[in-house]
Amino acid sequence: MLFFLFFSRLVLAAPAPLSVSPGAPALVFDLAAVNVASAQKLVNKSRVSLTDLTGVLPSHPKQAVVLYFFDMSHGRSSLKALGKLQQRYKNKGVQILGIFTGTQDLATISTVVQQENVRFPVLHDAHRVVTSRYGITEYPMTVVVDGKGHIFAIGQPPDSEVEVEIAAELDGVLAD
Repeated sequence: MLFFLFFSRLVLAAPAPLSVSPGAPALVFDLAAVNVASAQKLVNKSRVSLTDLTGVLPSHPKQAVVLYFFDMSHGRSSLKALGKLQQRYKNKGVQILGIFTGTQDLATISTVVQQENVRFPVLHDAHRVVTSRYGITEYPMTVVVDGKGHIFAIGQPPDSEVEVEIAAELDGVLAD
């Protein structure tokens, strides 16, 4: 048993970093939603996959998807601004997905999502697999994916500028 745990730690401690950049294909994922009702309203299931929304054959196509990576200490304060963006752009084919990273239990995360009145799906990347694949080491981080499934922009706007800066990127992707 000790050998297995030791071996697992070695594997998890040294993930193969992938570099993502604008123009590159977005890395697909499938994560469980913290706020299941929001996910079910969006894709009719409790898990959300990026391929549900963008790419070659999306079942619920969008013009753009904003991936907002955050953890308990960094990014929570921008959830309300992201909610405003979701309302502003929902009729233009934009979907915001929060990706919460961390090992906190679902009850703790669910309480945060309820307190902030988040209406877009918040997905739980408990083991930081998606975060690691995207190469994200600092939070919060925003990735804008276009409707074809390619990364349009990556950035880390300050909390006070989240709404303005993401809106500018969304206007750019929607103009293409």
